[in-house]
Amino acid sequence: MKRLILKQLILLVLSIVSISVNGYQMKRESYIDIPTANFDQGLYIGVNSSYPIKDVEDVKFDPNIGIDFTYGDFGAALKWYKGADFALDISYKILADNGRFPALAIGFGEIAIDKYVSPAGSDEVFNDENYIDRAPEIASVYIVGTKKINKNFEITAGLGRGRFIGYGPRSQYVNIDAFSDENHENWAVGLFGGMKYVFMNNLSFIVEEDGRDANIGIEYQNEMLKGTLALNKLELFTADDDSELSPRISLDFSYKITDIKKKTEEKEKFSVGIELIDSESKESVNGNTIISGKDGDTAQISVNRRVHSFLLEPGVFITYITSEGYVNKKIEITVKGKKVGNLFTVELNKKKTNEKPIGLEDSIVVVDDFENMKNTVEGISIRFPFKKFDITARGYGILDRIVELIRDNEDVYLIAIGHTCSIGTYEDNQMLSEKRAENVKEYLIGRGISPYRISTEAYGETRPVADNDTEENRKKNRRVQFILYRKK
Repeated sequence: MKRLILKQLILLVLSIVSISVNGYQMKRESYIDIPTANFDQGLYIGVNSSYPIKDVEDVKFDPNIGIDFTYGDFGAALKWYKGADFALDISYKILADNGRFPALAIGFGEIAIDKYVSPAGSDEVFNDENYIDRAPEIASVYIVGTKKINKNFEITAGLGRGRFIGYGPRSQYVNIDAFSDENHENWAVGLFGGMKYVFMNNLSFIVEEDGRDANIGIEYQNEMLKGTLALNKLELFTADDDSELSPRISLDFSYKITDIKKKTEEKEKFSVGIELIDSESKESVNGNTIISGKDGDTAQISVNRRVHSFLLEPGVFITYITSEGYVNKKIEITVKGKKVGNLFTVELNKKKTNEKPIGLEDSIVVVDDFENMKNTVEGISIRFPFKKFDITARGYGILDRIVELIRDNEDVYLIAIGHTCSIGTYEDNQMLSEKRAENVKEYLIGRGISPYRISTEAYGETRPVADNDTEENRKKNRRVQFILYRKK
């Protein structure tokens, strides 16, 4: 209860105060003052400002406003300071976090008509920013990487030109030309970085170095809004009392106006028929058919029919066929983009009297031993729609076959493991993966599997099976997979 009240209080303060007071970066994926390679899809409106802690006479209260949007791997923010002073930031994600390598993005910031635009507007340089021999800035250029270490912790590091170069007595040492000259010429590059730690649902602690100064802050973020309260320019707490330089307190607030999602072209599906016949008599026989894509994803299941009907996109599919008294069969079929002609006749050979059933790779079939059963179940996955944890009709069909396989094997136990794609916040994706796994568990229990035989795990977006760079790959990551084990 105390944590809930604290979270609501912080959210209220950030939401109300930051409408008139706010920070610097005004980009949804930023920390306090540094960009990251996180891209939150949508259109946002942001307001920010900062104010000196010390009484600095000519440093004024400076509220700013901006529009920020991200579409796919492209992001942009248009920021207004005052009068006719605008600046544009653009960024592009060149590599998604695939679990082994960090996400990577490039960007251009503070693109403006004037050579230099400060947070107070063009040509107005705050005294607390007046570092030694500061060069004009036509724009800021950077490359940045962000890596999620676990569900609560991520780090970001990058280098850039422009506002990422520090000329102060300490910050110049994260400027690479500090080792070659003292004039801070145009080819200098600054280093920046930080870390974000989630210590409570949607609440994070941030520490960063922006190329000039050290900053710390607290952030609240959910699907719709984000607010950050921060202390900027921490190094200036050590400045002399009569110094014109001052640390600053800043706040930042952004609100999602609407989602912007890439619309993926849905391929037209065509009717496909598969008839099962006895290879000797040529008569139709009943059997089970499982259609899988070449990547191993189970597409559709048809049970106990002579002629099996499917709706499939054009492409190549693997077909697994089982029929009582017949040898299991695996064939490859090609679905052509035409209304008719997608009819396949499959001949099945009768088993010899001493022949055992053969387990089929990546399918749900009747098997004789635990290892085959384990390989069968762990070779499939249940797919989920975007941001949903409801099981689809195809998912129910797969789960029903799993039930048939393990129900009577009381020494076999199952772990359902939930996953998501990378779109959305880390916290929301973790929660979504947990709900997916729990939904699968509840259905299996309802179909007669004892609760003590099923457990769940969830890893959010941290264990993708494909890069999250296309919608097709993201579909593969929105899944529940299984681990089968035996207790004796």
